[in-house]
Amino acid sequence: MKTTLVLSVLSVALILPLSARAGSQPPPAMANSYRTECGSCHVAYPPDLMSAGGWRTIMASLDAHFSENAALEEPVRREIEHYLTEHGATSEHRFGSRTDPARLTTTRWFRRTHGQVKSFFTNALVGSAAHCSACHPQAEQGRYAREGAILPPLPR
Repeated sequence: MKTTLVLSVLSVALILPLSARAGSQPPPAMANSYRTECGSCHVAYPPDLMSAGGWRTIMASLDAHFSENAALEEPVRREIEHYLTEHGATSEHRFGSRTDPARLTTTRWFRRTHGQVKSFFTNALVGSAAHCSACHPQAEQGRYAREGAILPPLPR
């Protein structure tokens, strides 16, 4: 009986969709400013997809945010940075670490999980690895499950 219960719990943990383990919804208190400011240009990434240190690095250089000026008023910047670092991945987290670069699409986790589909990033319908919603239609809701991904046709 104990073995069956343990196996049942383990099997449920192993088959939970990625969206249930990562990319959880931002807490409602922070969702508006984070989604408004960061989500106006790209998907407001779930904070647990990158380490707290990575978020600090990104938030420290918003005036040169991947070739764009994304500078914010200081109180808003501090509020968002606090939210991201509070909910960012720890060094033990499978989706980010203290040593990962401060770019989600270059983390070890991203490269490992997207290595087989990287050719899609140059597809005109996708445009780049940062355009999550091109393949993950529920990215805006923090859902990135492989099962729900839609891959556009590869160019010939």
